[in-house]
Amino acid sequence: MNEWGEAGLAVLRAAAAHAPREAGVYLFLGERGFLGERDEVLYVGKAADLRRRPRRHAAVRAPASRLHQRYDLVRRVGWEIAADEVAAA
Repeated sequence: MNEWGEAGLAVLRAAAAHAPREAGVYLFLGERGFLGERDEVLYVGKAADLRRRPRRHAAVRAPASRLHQRYDLVRRVGWEIAADEVAAA
């Protein structure tokens, strides 16, 4: 890492700019797995607003948890819209 989490935080900010303002589930994805299989799932979360939640992740200034320490591994963010936050759980 050049600066702490710089690459992954840029991915989170870009994803937040394009995410829908709806409830759902979001995934932080890393590099492709062994032999080019699926992307590595680094984290799965739920949100009432899929645009706001990744922005909150990207606002972190210093690693305070194991998740924060893995932000630099994030290469893509995916999401699935749900009827509401309860349905996303």
